[in-house]
Amino acid sequence: MKNGKEPPVLALEGVVCSENQPKSENPLNLEIHRGTFHCLILDHEEEVRTLVQVIKGIAKPSRGRILKEGRDTTGWIHPDGIIALTDTDRFFFPTVREEIGFAVQVGLAKGCNVSSYLEEILEAARIKILMDRDPLHLKGPQQELLALTAALLMSPALLILLNPMKHGETDVRRRYLHLLELGSRVLGLALLQIVSSNTPPAPLIPSDPEESTPCFPFLSPAGIQ
Repeated sequence: MKNGKEPPVLALEGVVCSENQPKSENPLNLEIHRGTFHCLILDHEEEVRTLVQVIKGIAKPSRGRILKEGRDTTGWIHPDGIIALTDTDRFFFPTVREEIGFAVQVGLAKGCNVSSYLEEILEAARIKILMDRDPLHLKGPQQELLALTAALLMSPALLILLNPMKHGETDVRRRYLHLLELGSRVLGLALLQIVSSNTPPAPLIPSDPEESTPCFPFLSPAGIQ
């Protein structure tokens, strides 16, 4: 901790993920603090997935360091409170109720007062009527909302989003954004979206001023970090 400030949840210092990356390209330098939202746009889908593996410690970068809460964790798996939501998320229980129950227990084990925001998150996701359904039998947008809801209830320090909202329905998109706003406002978590420039969907920043929230004000593409 420097000057009384909390260290960033995640810091990338001069990170280059691949030996094949041209030396003319800039390395990644980024600090992510609680309650902030960042979006990284990389050239290819493979780079996106490799970067997530590097952040999680599954792979080592070719150059640079990964710091979590000020601690160098480059190249090793560390219990870091970081959850990555991908387009291949898996559900582990036969009902939505059990999936949510497990997420709540994880949050409680971290000492979080989950009961103070549980109802608000479930209401925002609108999944109460699905509690007895099998997650694998839900429609795609419902599965995305369930995966995000469960992740929030686990109270991560940082939530990484890959290819969110691939189904694109306006109502679901607004619910998704509202859940992210709750996560930032109520839980103080940080958000990082990583997308590739040649693969849809577009960055998850409101493209319509009507979708703006205090956490996600309307931004032009120039506002993307």
